[in-house]
Amino acid sequence: MRDSVLKKIFFKSDKSIGYGKWLKLTLLEAYLGEQLLEMLLSFSSYQEDQEFELYSGTASFGYKTSNLEDFIAATLINKWLCKHITELLHVKFLKHYELLRCHPATEHSDIQYEINPEKVYLLTELKLSYNTIWVTLNLIVDVIVYVLSGSLVAALTTGAFVEFIRRFKF
Repeated sequence: MRDSVLKKIFFKSDKSIGYGKWLKLTLLEAYLGEQLLEMLLSFSSYQEDQEFELYSGTASFGYKTSNLEDFIAATLINKWLCKHITELLHVKFLKHYELLRCHPATEHSDIQYEINPEKVYLLTELKLSYNTIWVTLNLIVDVIVYVLSGSLVAALTTGAFVEFIRRFKF
């Protein structure tokens, strides 16, 4: 059985990345990670019908793109955060989790990114981890608000607001 990916979300393996940058990427991942996973899942289901590639071992495992921005959903907030989301995809999804992989540039094409078929299980495990993070955050905020205010209505309202933030990505 594999180890839980939840620990891997928070702890970095690359010493060249600072703690501030890692924290920024982790917060962005907690907010937009589920959306990114949905896009990656959609791209991973794409298959080209070229029998020669299957026999030669060069078959595509999902959609290939030379631009990581193709894996980002077209929403207003993603447009504002595009540079940071692209960095998240490169640092965490490509290098840290190895959920994405790249093929080197050739004289005929640029670097191509695609889903790593050996790591597809991470799509589900990361989604479960993101949900665990949000449920834990919501519970902690609810308890703090209830303890400080003594009001169940305030705690429920705060919980609804946290859930709204989690789901609303315009």
